[in-house]
Amino acid sequence: MNKSKIVILSAAAMICFTTNAFAEEAGARGRGSFAESGKRHRFKKHRRGGLLRIDPAKLKAKLGLTDGQVQQMRAITDAVRSRTKAQRDQIRPLRRQLRALMWADVIDANAINTVREQLKAVRLLLKDERFKAKLQVMQVLSKDQRDKMQRMHRERMQRWQGKAYRGRGMRVGEPQQ
Repeated sequence: MNKSKIVILSAAAMICFTTNAFAEEAGARGRGSFAESGKRHRFKKHRRGGLLRIDPAKLKAKLGLTDGQVQQMRAITDAVRSRTKAQRDQIRPLRRQLRALMWADVIDANAINTVREQLKAVRLLLKDERFKAKLQVMQVLSKDQRDKMQRMHRERMQRWQGKAYRGRGMRVGEPQQ
């Protein structure tokens, strides 16, 4: 009985020491915590690339945009961004307020609905502004460039279609049983 205890304890100790050694080695190679490795976190503040969800510089190469068109597109997106800054700054506090009301000890349905309606109104206003700006951007493009952009959009949708619900139930277009 003592022999089995000694074997089990020594195996546990070996596992602890080897795990620690691997963790230290990974940290030295830069795979440990970012504080230890001195690297920046790989997730930067995410920006979707503006109204068209792509940077105008990337569109320049794909659509053959002129420098004037790129400048016009950037001017439109910058104007929308500055016009809607106040509304965009309202969203996060409203979401926090809504979450706090939802998880409060006493649920006040009227207060929740009021905040929810405020949030919907702000989002709708932002959606309208983005749509107006997208129309302005589309007017900057020539007919050929718009057609090429439409093809790019269709291709992207086809690529995403198969990935929509991967691993989470039925896929799009799959027959029901």
